[in-house]
Amino acid sequence: MTVGPRWGTTGDSRTNLAPGRAPCRARNAADFAILAGELLAVGYQPQAPTPGAARIDTQFAADATCAECGAVGLAYQPFSRADSYIAFVHCQECGAAEEF
Repeated sequence: MTVGPRWGTTGDSRTNLAPGRAPCRARNAADFAILAGELLAVGYQPQAPTPGAARIDTQFAADATCAECGAVGLAYQPFSRADSYIAFVHCQECGAAEEF
């Protein structure tokens, strides 16, 4: 699997969850909205799997720097389902998002 220009992965799906896949990435708010919609369509809910995961990852996002514009202090956006957890840092300045 290789890193793609828009979503971070290439292969069968933009939300490919195969082991060893590259992290998902969106370069702007519109792309992130599409990516979030695809995760919801395959059964993810916009929530962390546990309150502890939410606390830890919220702090990580608050300390993170946007890879696109350099803004510091990103938003945390979790997605989870019974068998998987995906978390993103989401920049409120430029709209970029990256899985971590």
